[in-house]
Amino acid sequence: LLEPVCHQLFEFYRSGEEQLLRFTLQFLPELIWCYLAVSASRNVHSSGCIEALLLGVYNLEIVDKQGHSKVLSFTIPSLSKPSVYHEPSSIGSMALTESALSQHGLSKVVYSGPHPQREMLTAQNRYT
Repeated sequence: LLEPVCHQLFEFYRSGEEQLLRFTLQFLPELIWCYLAVSASRNVHSSGCIEALLLGVYNLEIVDKQGHSKVLSFTIPSLSKPSVYHEPSSIGSMALTESALSQHGLSKVVYSGPHPQREMLTAQNRYT
């Protein structure tokens, strides 16, 4: 039953519909756990369809609609500015340091990518 399920999940993901994509993504943690458990037991023959699904999702996720590699950027939030999760005054002495940095307009922007496409999972690239 695993092979047709993995095939259908990949077709859902590849369709591009937002709800089908999210439906597939909810199973990824369990599929990754299954793949790692099977590969740790050295029973590689039973993990082929899971590996193909994970590789397919990875390779589709690292490129945009035109097929170019994605470079993601995001800003790390400052602890000195209030958010729905905290008030700066409740942090204590660390808020002073963050406050001093935020007055200078320093914000940390992190970039991720471009990631290389993979054709197979190996021991060297499995955990990345």
